[in-house]
Amino acid sequence: MKLAVTHSHNHGDHAAGGEQFRLKPFITLVGASVDEMSEFFQLDNWPHEIGVFVLGNQRHLAVIFIAEYERASLNFYDCLTGLLFTGDSFYSSRLYISNFIAYFQSISLLIDFIQSNHVGTAFSLSTQIEMTNTSQINYPTGTTYQPNERILPVSIQQL
Repeated sequence: MKLAVTHSHNHGDHAAGGEQFRLKPFITLVGASVDEMSEFFQLDNWPHEIGVFVLGNQRHLAVIFIAEYERASLNFYDCLTGLLFTGDSFYSSRLYISNFIAYFQSISLLIDFIQSNHVGTAFSLSTQIEMTNTSQINYPTGTTYQPNERILPVSIQQL
């Protein structure tokens, strides 16, 4: 069985463990740059194109770039389970966005994909939560124990 390892984006808290997979048999480590991700997922029109990655056994992932959260930020939609994996581009906490217009266009592409394909997405899963159960109260940077986090799933209506 072959394994492809990719990261949702190139921030250290997400990509730091990737190098352990480099040069391992049957494993492809996808680079974290826009060019490397675009080439691997065969996307010629980043960020205006949604790609398809075949996992095997007729199982597919939709690959969606989200511009301007981080230059090379990916979301994955699992067409079998209906789960949307948003990395850090959308989660139930404070979002840090450098270019709101580009981000809005990417999120609009994601919403259009969900609506036009009538996909059965009930919620999305992000990769981290930095906010407590109390709205607008974040944990301090570097906190490793967060017992009262907001819940991880985010509804498509919230998106």
